[in-house]
Amino acid sequence: MASRAAFLAGTNAIYAHMRLFRLLMNVESRGKKSKTEAIYCSARVNAYGDSDTSDLVLDCGGTVSCTQPFAYLGSFFYCGLLNHHDVNGRIKKAAQAFRRALQLCLQLSWCSRAA
Repeated sequence: MASRAAFLAGTNAIYAHMRLFRLLMNVESRGKKSKTEAIYCSARVNAYGDSDTSDLVLDCGGTVSCTQPFAYLGSFFYCGLLNHHDVNGRIKKAAQAFRRALQLCLQLSWCSRAA
């Protein structure tokens, strides 16, 4: 999107289009937290903090929050669109699982030798 105004207009258009099909876009209203989130990916020349990432207030009165990182189907997306955070997290979890399996294997082999 070229600007925040276009971002807001697009979000309002998606909300209205979903309503045509009786679909619900879960936006924050009356103190109920929004399930719909947006991620703002700024141009490389701008830092994330330099941009307006405040909540989007829709025409219906609900709000959509901008978030960083954005979780989707078990993966995390960041404003820089790099995946090294996600890859490092998966490698860390795999290393922990391997370490536990190795410890269990060594304990079982030690127990069988002692018997």
